[in-house]
Amino acid sequence: MHESGNAAITGNFAKSFRQKNACCRLFLLLSFFFSFFHSPVHAQINTDSVRRVLKQTSADSVRVLCLFELTKATSQVNPDTAMLLLDEARAIILSNYHVLRKRTYTDPVKKAALKKERYFYVVSVAKFYQQLADIYARRSNLLLSAEYYQRGIQLWEMLEQADPANGKVYQKNKSATYTNIGNVYRRQQRFPQALDSFFKGLRIDEELKNNKGISVKLGNIGIVYEELNDFDRALDYYNRSLAIKKELGNKKSIALTLANIGVIYKSKKDYNRALQYYNEALQLARENKMQPTEATIIGNIGNVYILQHRFPEALEAEEEALAIDKSLGNNAGVRLHTGNIGNLYLEWKQFPQAEKYLLEALQLSREAGDRADIYGFSLPLSEMYQQLGKAKNSTTYLNKALEYYKIYTDVADSLSNEDKAKDQVRVEMNYEFGKKEAENKFRMEQQANEMLRITREKEISDLKLKQELAARRNFIIMLISALLVLGVLSVLLVSLIRTVRERKKAYHRLEEKNVEIQ
Repeated sequence: MHESGNAAITGNFAKSFRQKNACCRLFLLLSFFFSFFHSPVHAQINTDSVRRVLKQTSADSVRVLCLFELTKATSQVNPDTAMLLLDEARAIILSNYHVLRKRTYTDPVKKAALKKERYFYVVSVAKFYQQLADIYARRSNLLLSAEYYQRGIQLWEMLEQADPANGKVYQKNKSATYTNIGNVYRRQQRFPQALDSFFKGLRIDEELKNNKGISVKLGNIGIVYEELNDFDRALDYYNRSLAIKKELGNKKSIALTLANIGVIYKSKKDYNRALQYYNEALQLARENKMQPTEATIIGNIGNVYILQHRFPEALEAEEEALAIDKSLGNNAGVRLHTGNIGNLYLEWKQFPQAEKYLLEALQLSREAGDRADIYGFSLPLSEMYQQLGKAKNSTTYLNKALEYYKIYTDVADSLSNEDKAKDQVRVEMNYEFGKKEAENKFRMEQQANEMLRITREKEISDLKLKQELAARRNFIIMLISALLVLGVLSVLLVSLIRTVRERKKAYHRLEEKNVEIQ
């Protein structure tokens, strides 16, 4: 009996230990999960290690985390593979979530563990939406990208309300999603929506004191204003972003912002200051092995040299940038620097070299479908053939000049329509901002008038109350006075009556006495 009792106790202890151990494992998993998702851009993990874990583990929650990491690592190189990985994660998430929704426990420990596990899969749905939106953005399917980012935002908001203990985690992820959807809107040239998203994210980051997020939002707002040609406002936001990045010591982000400020000064035709910022950015890019950024900055320096008519230095810079972009396989950079080299040779009237580079740049632009580059390279080709036609009295060259000029004007018309649309958006945006400002002012005036009305009503009410109290006080005083007077009069009257009575009695006694005497 005692042995069976001991066995029962041992069995219960073992069962309890297994439950606690399972809860500990779940707690550790969720702790890793929340640390994994705490930063929207978490540290890069070695993909080979992740694949090994994915292959060996049978835990669905761990599989989901591994699939998310592999999707993130693959999406830039191979979006189709990334989509397959993400679809596998989706199947696991939905399967587990539907099971967990039906499961119930009365035991407090199991109940708490179940709640955490449910949150794990709800958060996984939000991360699924974010990664799916990322893939659609890279595929330039911006409508679907914006839709899934918006779904993610809705889920973060729901989680924030349902699980306040981890509210800051959800807020940080929501802020990052606002950045992503803002960039999608910017690419769509929906500038008011882009600014609205960036400012919403900025407010969250300010509440969380997330300086890194604040610096990112300020920089993105600067980009929007730059694209709207509002250079002063763009410069203001870039400088505010730069100040925070310097405090954080993020050298790569500092390099990018310095380069953006250089672009602003180039647009403002302050070429010396542009070069100052470009060179500072270039030094940081080289120190931190940022080759794509390095190539872009060198190309920007070359552009400034062209504008300053420092052609030999410009050619050297463009050739250096071209070599870097070729090694990186950056086709956009290759066609840009190729065309710039062609333009330089055209300035020197070295027509064979100019023709070679400009035609190559134009062909690359056509293959990429980049109308802005087609526009940029077709005009110098037309000018070159016109110069050759006049110099050699050749109708062949003049016909080529006309051909490329027609390409230039056709593309120019389409781009002009886009610019008009952008101007219209800017006007609408200014109107909306002005309207909001007017609405805010009107609302403030209403609030001020309401406060004034309430204050006046209170003053009148206080005055009436004082008057009523004074009237009551006067009434009480008069009443008391009247009562006192009545009291005195009553005493006097009683005294008088008593005196009269006494006199009558004395008179009667005197009469009697007189009779007796007589």
